[in-house]
Amino acid sequence: MKDFFDTWKFKILIAIAVFLVGIMAYAGANGRLTAAPQELLSVAAAPFQRAAAAVSSGVASLWENYANIDAILNAWYGGQEAGTAVADILFGDYNPSGRLPVTFYKSIDQLPDFEDYSMKGRTYRYMTETPLYPFGYGLSYTNFAYRNAKLSSGKITKDQSVTLTFDIANTGKMDGDEVAQIYIKNPNDPEGPIKALKAFLRVHVKAGDSQEVNIELTPEAFHSFNDNTQTMEVRPGKYQILYGGSSDEKALERLELTIE
Repeated sequence: MKDFFDTWKFKILIAIAVFLVGIMAYAGANGRLTAAPQELLSVAAAPFQRAAAAVSSGVASLWENYANIDAILNAWYGGQEAGTAVADILFGDYNPSGRLPVTFYKSIDQLPDFEDYSMKGRTYRYMTETPLYPFGYGLSYTNFAYRNAKLSSGKITKDQSVTLTFDIANTGKMDGDEVAQIYIKNPNDPEGPIKALKAFLRVHVKAGDSQEVNIELTPEAFHSFNDNTQTMEVRPGKYQILYGGSSDEKALERLELTIE
């Protein structure tokens, strides 16, 4: 055990406080921490150079509670080996590559009334405000760049598929996984979603290397709902193919496709 206290990992521990926050610290369904845990985090983090919070929760927590925290690791419910997984990430033995499966709102004020059953303003597909963390968001210990994107054809018929090709370059110093996400924006469906996730692919890229990615988009990827016929259909017109590392518009690049 003495050898551990001489390692760089122990030196990190005495410089960085790691707080474990569970769902019992939250008040009801609004995702906010109760007063006691908030005060405890603020006081306990003060003496340390850096502070990180590993949160074990099954809800989209409101991270406004962590204004004094330098890093947040959302561990969800990791099961028996959750502690090992959290330690591997905190010590840099594993490069995190998880992506949020839900939108994290800044506050419940960004959500429509509970009794409003329309989709307007809900989820990344219909939300026009800026969330705290968007759907598909996640950090890594390295950086990725999308390059050389192209479509197999710029114009197709409604019964044809199209292939999106691009390179993912790891521009950092650590091997890692990038989760490439493909969204479709359909201006021909004004009542439909702002954009919708149609494909994603986890790609492992070594530091300084790049990988070519090919994703086929079938006609189903361009479906929209016809209220008159109560069926799904492909509408002719121009579509935007968005690709990148999250649903955030700033993180997405785009190509245009025409469907005849």
